[in-house]
Amino acid sequence: MIDHDGQRRHLRVRDDIPVKWVVERLGLSGRGILRNLSVSGAMLEVKALMAVNEGLLVALKAEEISESVFVPPQAEVVWGKGAKEGHGYFFYGVQFKNPSAEYIKAIESRVEDKTKGTTCGLGKGIADISWGIR
Repeated sequence: MIDHDGQRRHLRVRDDIPVKWVVERLGLSGRGILRNLSVSGAMLEVKALMAVNEGLLVALKAEEISESVFVPPQAEVVWGKGAKEGHGYFFYGVQFKNPSAEYIKAIESRVEDKTKGTTCGLGKGIADISWGIR
């Protein structure tokens, strides 16, 4: 989420959580990856083109049971970006819909853990520990 001053309301970190997703309204489903995780939402990377309209809901389910605590079951697609030259992956910003206190607490903890374990930031509010640098 971005506030009125153009700043993000919540810290986000790079992540890669494999998920299964379904957009019933469009009859689409598949596998994707949640990236740039924050307590309010994430970026969903998929191989499907979707028309982004107000109120477009996507059901999410983590593929790994250990990561299911970080993936609320429903989100609203708030923006989309196509792949370059129409090939590859598509990216969608999703805002989690009514996440429970347990999801919020787990996501906050994951974001905090990832920022503490990082020595290199990748932009304001984005961090990545996947390189094994400590």
